[in-house]
Amino acid sequence: MKIITKIILTLGTMLILFAVQSCIIIKDDDVYADFSTEKTIYAVGEIIYFENLSEHADEFHWDFDDGYNSTLRNPKHSFSSPGTYYVELRVYDGAYSDRKKQKIIIE
Repeated sequence: MKIITKIILTLGTMLILFAVQSCIIIKDDDVYADFSTEKTIYAVGEIIYFENLSEHADEFHWDFDDGYNSTLRNPKHSFSSPGTYYVELRVYDGAYSDRKKQKIIIE
């Protein structure tokens, strides 16, 4: 009876290890959020062009941290007041999402 129990526990442990290993595999086509701007310090009213460098995403949600949003792939935006803003891009591929925040300073 002890031998059978030990075999079942061993098989159970192998199944758990297999399940954990399956969960941490990173595929090459995972959604990845990334963007850039020409610089990080701008003047009030200056137009900022956001270059979307995301991979494997088909939906884009920008939050400019000033009450304005966009769903364009590569939006442009200007800020009407000086301050520090944290622009966030959230990307989706239908099942998964990722996000990136970047600090923009307006003088």
